Amino acid sequence: MRRIAVISAFNPYNYGMYSVDLAAHEFFTELRIPFTSMVTQQRTRTGRLRFEVVRDPARLAEFEAVVYWGDFLNNPMFGAGDYVQREAKRHHVSDPEQAWENWCAFYLNLKRRHPKLRVFAIGGCFLGADGPALARTGNQFQKFIHSAELVTPREDRSLEIVREIVPAKSVQPGMDCAWLLRFAPRVAVDSSYFVYFMGRTLRHESQTFIKELARQQGLRAVGIDWMNVRQPRFIAHWNFERMHRLIAGARFVVTDTYHLTVNALNRGVRTVCLYDGQQAESDGTCGDAKKRAMLEQAGMTSMLVDVRGAKSLADSIGERLESVQPQAETEAFEKIVRRRESYRALLKARFQAPPG
Repeated sequence: MRRIAVISAFNPYNYGMYSVDLAAHEFFTELRIPFTSMVTQQRTRTGRLRFEVVRDPARLAEFEAVVYWGDFLNNPMFGAGDYVQREAKRHHVSDPEQAWENWCAFYLNLKRRHPKLRVFAIGGCFLGADGPALARTGNQFQKFIHSAELVTPREDRSLEIVREIVPAKSVQPGMDCAWLLRFAPRVAVDSSYFVYFMGRTLRHESQTFIKELARQQGLRAVGIDWMNVRQPRFIAHWNFERMHRLIAGARFVVTDTYHLTVNALNRGVRTVCLYDGQQAESDGTCGDAKKRAMLEQAGMTSMLVDVRGAKSLADSIGERLESVQPQAETEAFEKIVRRRESYRALLKARFQAPPG
């Protein structure tokens, strides 16, 4: 393949999105295929990664292929919501209809402008894609899926949604792109601490339950700042690696944040994920339904704790930890590894295959 444009989502300076984009950098570097990292809304630097901001779809004429990498990029719910709002905030596009057309031009209709372009949508989330915004696309979404060489929704519910809308052969099972990050095998340790971070479901709530959990477990609670790449940016990658060292050595992780859950499980670390069980798929890109969908794919729904439960969170988390069956957990982690390596092999074969 001559040259690839890898389009990532706007990163509001959090380490979850950084892990997704870092996986792209590592993966395409490993393939030894020339690639350019791009975003279509302002954010040119995150940690050690650099991005070209592209505002005109004509710029993509020089590429052989465009890869949409992760997140909700091609999801009409994202286009009608997050993207339109950010167009007004960051690019002074005050007309919502123009902002919507800008999203359609980049995320649904590139092949209409560049018919020879190869298009891949890798690891995207399509929860809520069958909502009200779908009708607004007319038949553009269906044409996009049919014209793409490969569409790999990141979890099984997204896969089901896309196949119900467009039963195309190009739609295949995928994984979140952050799973593709490579880490050294975890070394068994008798750790004296656990790692925690609350930045989504409980970001505005009291976190006193962490102290109670630490008391119950007889462990030290170590907090990390997973959502903040801002201060200071020049050591962001170093801080990402520091947090991963803490995660790798922890007895377990407790979080309400989707990509921290993925990153911890990717390292083989037991992770309890807190979520709001009443949130629906259409509640937005930061909604909690995506956590259940991801853990269902991983075969680890026993590690979900609904924050609306009657018991104290410390007690609920403790019960989940006590109920872990080591053999079942080992098998679940092995399943993740097999699926990840199979997915990596699929992507490698498709990106290295000649056109047609």
